[in-house]
Amino acid sequence: MATTFCKIVWLIDDDEVAIYIHEKIIHAQQFTEKVITYITIDESLASLQLATQSLNISFPDIIFLDMEMPGLDGWDFIAAFQNLPENVKEKCQLYMLSSSVDESDVQRARQFRDVCSFISKPLTTGVLQEIKASAASTRQ
Repeated sequence: MATTFCKIVWLIDDDEVAIYIHEKIIHAQQFTEKVITYITIDESLASLQLATQSLNISFPDIIFLDMEMPGLDGWDFIAAFQNLPENVKEKCQLYMLSSSVDESDVQRARQFRDVCSFISKPLTTGVLQEIKASAASTRQ
């Protein structure tokens, strides 16, 4: 089996077509061993809570989070994520995904220390390669 970049990726997006495409790209790049998908923020927050308590759910290495979702949205997820203990948050990289090209969203995302980057959809092989390269440069 080929070596993957990380063990677990969470994709949080209400668009099932986007999830399908992003999963294919992630697996084609051998980026992760496992992709776990959520189509609602409520569902992902429940799993996040369980993962922080180590109750049979592994904490993700990377979260790709869609911003615009019905009901609770990506901003709500970030608010909850920020309340996690630092030793838990440091295990995970959080990337915002959005079809929005609104500069105010990008600026707002930059205000959150826990957000690694704001990525315009779709997720591409180039973006995954940049994430790998960034991780490699910080390890040196």
